[in-house]
Amino acid sequence: MQIPKFDGTVTGEQLETLLEFSKEQVIRAGKVILNGFRTRREFVDKSDGSDFDPVTTSDREGENLIRNAIADRWPEHGILGEEFGYTPGNGLTWVMDPIDGTRAFVSGLLHWGVLLSLYDGRNVLLGVMYQPYVDELYWGITAEAHYSQREQTRRLQTSDCYELSQAILSTTDPHLFLKRDESLAFENVLRKVRLSRFGGDCYQYGLVAMGFIDIVIENNLNPWDIQALIPIVKGAGGCITTWEGNDPSMGGNVVATSSQRLHEQVLNTLKA
Repeated sequence: MQIPKFDGTVTGEQLETLLEFSKEQVIRAGKVILNGFRTRREFVDKSDGSDFDPVTTSDREGENLIRNAIADRWPEHGILGEEFGYTPGNGLTWVMDPIDGTRAFVSGLLHWGVLLSLYDGRNVLLGVMYQPYVDELYWGITAEAHYSQREQTRRLQTSDCYELSQAILSTTDPHLFLKRDESLAFENVLRKVRLSRFGGDCYQYGLVAMGFIDIVIENNLNPWDIQALIPIVKGAGGCITTWEGNDPSMGGNVVATSSQRLHEQVLNTLKA
């Protein structure tokens, strides 16, 4: 997918306005989506039959709400969402996943969130994640990241873990590494860490930014799965790249870590 580059400049003041708008929209969408959580609403499998990929009415309601707000406020901006695809714009593109972690959502688990980011075709300018059940809001720009819950706000900082042998690792589901080489690469890292926990989707990246998890390794991500999380991890002092060490903005196989030193160890171990 080709997303055009924005030719203009976004000032600090404009970025602050865009960030506040983003926070407002994920909270609004989250409240709507929460109405469908743990209600046994119907969902459908949108996969081709090879890997269960549920979508709910709540997914579509949440994305529509955010899309409409963007179209009203900034009709010149592009939009890319998981449920309704791509609408081209002027090079500033909003990228959203109304429920990142729909499998967890339909299972009644809490590890899901509303994701929204703004992409200029080169860099993710801002990212926001909201978990409405516990009222946790994460947001980041490249230089800083913050967390709030029930009007209490603090700056996020990754852990001071620098060694693979001391790290806590997470992935959403190790069974999603369907290719043998990817599964072997993940297991190579898994054998070297102190502790591993599975199941997390977007929420595990928030825990990297909070300093509780040190490594997240995932594969086959889409832009809407990862873009909002990039500024949150980076803004908290962490690193996030593809397995090859490249820009993860358009998805693929992704690694997030608490530090550059740890990141290099993980990348080298994945390649070993």
